[in-house]
Amino acid sequence: MRPAQRLRALESEHSGPLTLAELAHKLRHSGFGLVIVFVSLPFLQPVPLAGLSTVVGAFIAWMGWQLATGAKELTVPAWIGRRRFEEKPLRLLLGTARRVFALVEKLARPRWRALARAEAAAGMGIALSGGCWPCRFRSRSRT
Repeated sequence: MRPAQRLRALESEHSGPLTLAELAHKLRHSGFGLVIVFVSLPFLQPVPLAGLSTVVGAFIAWMGWQLATGAKELTVPAWIGRRRFEEKPLRLLLGTARRVFALVEKLARPRWRALARAEAAAGMGIALSGGCWPCRFRSRSRT
């Protein structure tokens, strides 16, 4: 099921408050993108949030690790999973996310499906992005 369809189903079937862990469980694999977008929202304001970027960055990296290793569902740490959304802000978040995901689904199309589904390629993005780390950079002296 596509993320926009899953969000629409969640909007229609659920009423009342919902915790982040319950939301991630109900969204299954689609929950990765929504939770990453949600935890990134505080950084869209012009005021710096001292210390929060380290915690949220580590959480986003942890979610990326789960996604790269082939997790079918996002597992959220208990202290984050207990965060509760009231019904009105939750409906606003789900409705906005549904519209954004529906637009992205119309504009984007799957590419290289065989490579994306291969078990051996699960960590390829990590390997490629980290491939330059062992390189040593020499400083040039002007003497």
